Formats: sequence, structure tokens, C-alpha cells
Amino acid sequence: MCQFPDAILALVTVSPSSVATYQIYLALPRSVESRTVESLLETLRKELAGAIDPPVTLHPHAEAKAVLLGIRLRVPQSTRTLPLLLRAAAKARIGVVEPTSLSTDERRRFFDRVAAGTGAQFQRLPSLADVERVLGGSIRTPALAIRAAAHELHGIDIRFHLGDAWQVGRLRGMSLEVVDVITHVCPRPGDELDLVATIGPKQVPVRVSVLRASDDIGDGTGGFAAAILNGKDRAPEIVKAMARMGMTPPSPRRYVRYPVRWPVSLWLGGQWVSAAALDVSRRGLFISAATAFPIGTQVEMGLWVDDSGAAIRSGARVARVITPETAQSRGLAPGFGAELTVIQPSEDVRFQKFVERVSKRVKSRIVVGSGHKRLGPIITELVGVGYLASGATDMSSLLAKTSSCPPDLVVLDRELYQRDAHGASLVLEALRTRNVRTMHFVDDSLTTLRTSVDAALLA
Repeated sequence: MCQFPDAILALVTVSPSSVATYQIYLALPRSVESRTVESLLETLRKELAGAIDPPVTLHPHAEAKAVLLGIRLRVPQSTRTLPLLLRAAAKARIGVVEPTSLSTDERRRFFDRVAAGTGAQFQRLPSLADVERVLGGSIRTPALAIRAAAHELHGIDIRFHLGDAWQVGRLRGMSLEVVDVITHVCPRPGDELDLVATIGPKQVPVRVSVLRASDDIGDGTGGFAAAILNGKDRAPEIVKAMARMGMTPPSPRRYVRYPVRWPVSLWLGGQWVSAAALDVSRRGLFISAATAFPIGTQVEMGLWVDDSGAAIRSGARVARVITPETAQSRGLAPGFGAELTVIQPSEDVRFQKFVERVSKRVKSRIVVGSGHKRLGPIITELVGVGYLASGATDMSSLLAKTSSCPPDLVVLDRELYQRDAHGASLVLEALRTRNVRTMHFVDDSLTTLRTSVDAALLA
């Protein structure tokens, strides 16, 4: 075995670069079999050399019992290289630390007690070959295996602009280069988004590019990871806020919430009052309301789902409340979460089918071309039932919205078609050559439009 001196902790990190990177650490004890490390270094040289961002810096530490090899993976290749590295580390029985996946307390403890400390010295290492030379060609079996489970973070609200609306997410983790967001309205890899983190009364905007995304939200943890493009100078403020708040992981949500804007009625003060549901789940919905109801309040409601049937009548319990004051400070809508408590079995079947349809719609993107008069109502109808829809009022804007990330459907309304028939024909031909599905809308009934879009996308 190769013995590392008792007084050495080698922390290898990578100096800043213009290339977006994702930081991880390999945890290596002082004693290790040479062949274990040789296998790992071989993987680094052959598989990952082009995806690691050099040069690296060696940080010997005064009171060391292990070696940390910090690696910054280039973000564009990270979706391929990270699984390769994790498999290589598992095969060598080497622990992995992924800071963005640690809870706030764990991350702070890691950097404060392990990576920082006194007596550090620095030595630049320009390549992986130099890393191999300094580490002596060997390293370890695990005494320190600390790849933590991912935990979402409380205390910082996330909003991002997708389609023509602001969507809500929850912060799962963040480094100075990458932000990880839990959401049920998923962007797609390659999308560039405006993202705003709300920290108390302050809003911190950044521009991000989506690296990977998952709409597999059955376990409530779908979302996306994105590289920070503009606003990197503001990223440390968010990271510091995570540590300062000492945020702890919240209880996991039992049911996925899907965004809608759907009419409901509440029985209040002896009369029915109109309101709107802003999200739905299999066991309830969030209702926009300026009046704050105490948690535990029982309410009666009526909900018209999209099956042309009568309103569903249900009893519900107020399970959570966002007051107007809280909503204003956090950039959210005021209202309350209602958990369904009394509902007839046949009505529950209708409600569950409605939620299932919404869960499919949130995965579909629609671009609508129309005039100023009809565009707003069309977008409102599609977004209201769960679709991710955006609009354009001229042919050039319509083409621009479909170029970077093709939508699932383009709806060309009669108002725009009649105004520029020749341009519409050219746009349709361009979309057909890219295999983008299109649909003409010539009716006045928005319900007819929704039915036609459902038939095209949900079948």
C-alpha cells in the first residue's frame, strides 16, 4: 500500500474559467492500493480529459487524514461524463461528494471543516498528468464515502420565465456555476431562461441555460439543472443566503402539483363565490384568494372539469395558506391549498381523470400565431388547462419562437392567416420541412380549440 503522510490533506480544485463547470470531489483516504487509483486515473485520462476544466490547484492542508480530488466537469459534457465518473468511482469503491446535492448544513460543514481550515498552501497543476505525479499514482479504499442524497432547500423561492409566463420552482441545490431546480413545468435542454431567486425582500435575477431536465415527476422530484450564463457575480449572494439561512429539507410532497388556471366556486357567507385554481394535484388544489382562511377550515366547493359534465361538488380542508403579505414579498399568488376530504366516488373518478389530462398537457409546448385581439384569449385558454403556450402576432416572431426549440404544436389562427396569407404559407412550409405539427384555428369557440389541441397532443 501507498502511505500518505499524516499531515497532508490534498484538495485539488480547478481555477476559474470562462467555461461553465460543475464541481464534484472524490474522497481518498491516506492508505490505498495502487491498482485502485490506477484504474480511476485511467478513466480520468481516457474518458474525461476533454471534459475536465484545467488547470488545477493543489491545496495541502495541515491536519489531514484523507485526500480530496476536486474536479470541475465542463457543463456541456457533464450529462455524459458525470455517470461515467460515478461508475468509475463506485468500481474503485471511492466516495463522491457532490456539493449541490448536500443539504445546507452538510455543505457548510464540508467546506468549513474539510475543504477550508488553516495552514493551506497552493500549488498550480496545469494538467491531469501533474495531478497523477503529485498524488504518487495511488490512492484509496473508502473510509470517507459521502455522496449525500439530494435535498431541496427552504427559504429561497425560484421563478423562471418559460412560455409567456413565470413558472414556480423550488431550489434543490446551487453552486457558483450551476443551479438545480425542482419543478413540474419542465424546460428542455438548450433552453435559455430568465430565473429569479427571491431571498427575503430581495430578488436576484440570473440568466441560465438548461443542461438536463426530467419530467419524470412521479416521485415529485422532476426538474432541471442549468448553467448560469449572465449574473455569475450575483450567484454567490444566493449560495451565501443558503448557508446563512441554515435551511433544512422540507417534508416531501405527497402529490405532484400541476399549474392551471381553472374556475372554481366556493360556498362562503351563504352564497357561491367565483375563484380560480392555480394548481391541481390528485388530492387537492391551490385556490387564489385575497382572504386568508385559518388552516383546518372546512370549505365547500364546486369545480367544473373539462369533460362537459356538471360541476363536481366536494368538501375540502384548508391545508396551507399564503397570505397577501407573504405573497407580495415572495412574488407568489395569495390563496390557500385545499385538500379534498368529502367527494363522491364517481366524482372523484372524474377529478382524477382531469388531473391526469393536465399532467400530460404540462409536458407539451404550443406556439400560437394570431392577431392582438384574439391572441390573449387563446393563450389564456391553453395555459388554463395546463399547456405551456406562448404567442406571436407576426410571422417573423412566430418563426423565431419555433427555431431554437421546436414546439409540439403550432396553432395558426385565422386572424394572422387572413392578414398575411402569403407569409403564413411560407411559415407553414418551413415548419413542415422541420416536421413541426401545425393546426389552423378558424372557429370562435375556445372550447373547440382546446378539444382539437387535446386530440392532436393527448391521443
